[in-house]
Amino acid sequence: MQAFGPIEKVPTAFFHFTITGLGGTSLEPGILPYNKTALQGKHLVDIAGSCERVVWRFDPIVYWMDGGKKASNISIFKKIAPIIADAGIQNVIISLCQWYAKSKARAEHYSINIAEPNSEEIKRDINQLLEVANDYNMRLNACSSPVFTPFGVTPAKCVNSEFISIIHPLQNSISCDKDRGQRKECNCSKSIDIGSYQQHCPEGCVYCYANPIKKQVYS
Repeated sequence: MQAFGPIEKVPTAFFHFTITGLGGTSLEPGILPYNKTALQGKHLVDIAGSCERVVWRFDPIVYWMDGGKKASNISIFKKIAPIIADAGIQNVIISLCQWYAKSKARAEHYSINIAEPNSEEIKRDINQLLEVANDYNMRLNACSSPVFTPFGVTPAKCVNSEFISIIHPLQNSISCDKDRGQRKECNCSKSIDIGSYQQHCPEGCVYCYANPIKKQVYS
């Protein structure tokens, strides 16, 4: 993990901090294991100046076949949660992995047998996440995953103009217009993404909808 120097606060920053628990596996070969990445939560809170300005993304939730049985990263949530909670972070965004054609082809290339959960599995797993979240006073929100809402998970607005205006030092308002460039289930306000489908990411996450570059799995 990178060593941090003196912390400089950035009171206008708002961070989305992604940890799925799959770092170092064949699904996220270029990502460090969660027990290392999760510790960076406190540093992000220090930089942002408030835990309200940092959101943990347990995103995506992935299902695959392992030894003839369906596996997922659901069980890792309870291992990450106490580390994140210790940093004071309470807002959590989840989503169900959406496999695009190119990510499906990539999974097949690396002999990863992807799977989809049925309604009973979703109900079981969401109840497990809600129970853990409740233990740590966390709030679950679902990003473009309406399949979760019947089980008590609030639809997310990841880029929330109203909230951002409230936490802005000067409470400057920003556009509340819906971002028309996103999926129809997305509730985000209009924003500019720093990435693109043409850019390559060296972390190599197999499910990525962009262009990851395969890297060696961390030991």
